[in-house]
Amino acid sequence: MLCAPNMIEALKLSASFAHVHAAYYQVKILSTADGVQVQLIELADLGDTQEFQTEVLMQMVQNLIEAVLGTEFNSGHFYFPYQAPAHAEKYGQYFHSSCEFNSEHAALEIPLPVLQTSSPFYDPTAWQTYQLKLEQLLNKLNKDSAENSELRYSQHVKSFLSASALPLPNVEEAAANLNITSRSLSRHLKKEGSSFRDIRNELLKEYAEFYLKESDMTVDAIACQLGYKDFSSFRRAFKSWYGCSPVEFRNNN
Repeated sequence: MLCAPNMIEALKLSASFAHVHAAYYQVKILSTADGVQVQLIELADLGDTQEFQTEVLMQMVQNLIEAVLGTEFNSGHFYFPYQAPAHAEKYGQYFHSSCEFNSEHAALEIPLPVLQTSSPFYDPTAWQTYQLKLEQLLNKLNKDSAENSELRYSQHVKSFLSASALPLPNVEEAAANLNITSRSLSRHLKKEGSSFRDIRNELLKEYAEFYLKESDMTVDAIACQLGYKDFSSFRRAFKSWYGCSPVEFRNNN
């Protein structure tokens, strides 16, 4: 990750290859109005180790950011998925940005200027080499799971779209990221029982829920942020996802 050209590319790498080192965590990147929110979603019950593992992971991310910045990272916001522990007052000593407890997932908000910071450790050759090695490791791990091995292109598209700024890229841009044509990408996704439209809509659904729950943006502003030019189209899509209007969803949540 230190070899990445900038912070956002390093985070995209973690979203794509977190499974190599921690199969019980999923890394999701959601674009916000000011930057991104990196979510660390637990895929298994970590039990009594949850607090310790979360602290370690958050420290690792902070260390990465500060290595690139060359200074303390104090412009973000940490979220912890448990009640404030007995030693909560010490968090301020070790985490240089503000901390919040009782969150749904472990997460970290990173502002845009930090994401665009160039890494002083960027090495084009190493960057490409390590990505190939990670791809090989991931393929090796996936051989033990027929489901995962059959969803290679779907996972790549999900990771690419999740790490992209809103409005989300189109199928041509996703295909170019994989160095294939859009027709080839559509064919591969169809073999995996998916489609670019389905993956994109699923992510738009997650973004819509995120903004309605976590922001005070108007419904029309959210629709615009997600790339809907026709606000009524957004409302129809949302109702098909959740069976209610965006306003009803926000009021109930």
